[in-house]
Amino acid sequence: LNQRQRKLSGKKADPSVGIIDSQSVKIAHTCAQDVGYDAGKRIKGRKRHIVTGTLGCILLVLVYGGGVQGRNVM
Repeated sequence: LNQRQRKLSGKKADPSVGIIDSQSVKIAHTCAQDVGYDAGKRIKGRKRHIVTGTLGCILLVLVYGGGVQGRNVM
């Protein structure tokens, strides 16, 4: 689907650039699995990283416990 949209926009099928963003998210008390503490943002919960292409299509999503540093995942 991403490749088709890129071709329709006049771009090559495979993206050459990706945009990365991350977010720390608090979770409900009932979710005790894969939870960590993000000391930088002082949030107990999970982190998520999203990679999008230049057209805004999601290429990759990673979700993990808040105690894991992003540089160790990507």
